[in-house]
Amino acid sequence: MKLLDDSLRHLGIATYAIAMRHPILALPIEQREAYYASVQIPERRQLYRNLVEQGLEALEVAGALQGLKALQQEAERSLVTDFLLGDYSLADAALTPFLARMELLGLLLPEAEGPRLHQWWKRVQNRPSFEIAVTAAAPENADQIRQLAAAAQEQIASRYAR
Repeated sequence: MKLLDDSLRHLGIATYAIAMRHPILALPIEQREAYYASVQIPERRQLYRNLVEQGLEALEVAGALQGLKALQQEAERSLVTDFLLGDYSLADAALTPFLARMELLGLLLPEAEGPRLHQWWKRVQNRPSFEIAVTAAAPENADQIRQLAAAAQEQIASRYAR
């Protein structure tokens, strides 16, 4: 669970750098500055500024992408049975939203690097609860996020490789 806790920050950074920055970046500079000023914690304010202004080139992104890659690699190593702990468990349920977001952002490991992870992901997606818990709860702008992620794939791949 510690790895998931750490990965939550990584996933937020990746989401912001790939997709969430665009509506903020489209604001007039005065409104953008007001947005930054509304963030009370100075470190977080600077992080948001970096992610919005620099996108995938922000210094924080490389570490976040590597952290998400490490999460997937650990899951790949752990999947010696159909699910993380043998039968479907809270461990699988906890990992599911992370994989859903990583898939949306185009951040899943290639199947050749994570064959067990990809098979696990297919099994999870085929569970009856997946439609209710994940698909129906997808963000309203999921298609737009997919388009932004697709447009950034070359840049994402170069950052992932570092």
